[in-house]
Amino acid sequence: MASKPSNLLVIAACLVASSVMLFGGAGLHPFWILTWFAAIPILWLAPRVSRKTAFAIAFFSFAIGGLNEWPMVKVVIPVGVYLLSLVAPACVFGLVTLLFRSRIRRGALWQAILIVPVAWVTYEFLVAASSPHSTAENFAYSQMNFLPILQIASITGIWGISFWVGLVASTSAALLSAEVPARKTPLALPIFPFHDCVL
Repeated sequence: MASKPSNLLVIAACLVASSVMLFGGAGLHPFWILTWFAAIPILWLAPRVSRKTAFAIAFFSFAIGGLNEWPMVKVVIPVGVYLLSLVAPACVFGLVTLLFRSRIRRGALWQAILIVPVAWVTYEFLVAASSPHSTAENFAYSQMNFLPILQIASITGIWGISFWVGLVASTSAALLSAEVPARKTPLALPIFPFHDCVL
């Protein structure tokens, strides 16, 4: 296990990085590639800090990133209602981060990798099934300009896109967080759908 961050600078950097990528990776004009990497700093940091700190940075990064929709919705809903709507997904992201953290700290690499996309897609599915807004907040919509990944929607629906986004983030963070032999790292390349794209 890598050494723990020695000061608040690393924690602040991870929080800012994830917040900025979440902010830019969604909304009306998302920069799609940011969504794929947004969770990596938080997931990388989580095993290196306490549970409370891991949850807090995950919660606040997601909540801050969610503010990107404020210019669009401020004319239709009150500020308080909008801020409350950020709490539930931010809490879920915090809990998913804690699950990832627990698996990494126990050396269960594959469980850590799979638990993030599975948990997040389950949350999105439950929201879609119970909310009048259905799939409006699904991460898959951030990928409308990334044509290669859209092809899997014909087989899996939007859930497959969200799953793959989460899988890339959790795999990247797990490989960076665990003692993984360098020779095994190339085995993860097939999950990165843009590794040979021209960006």
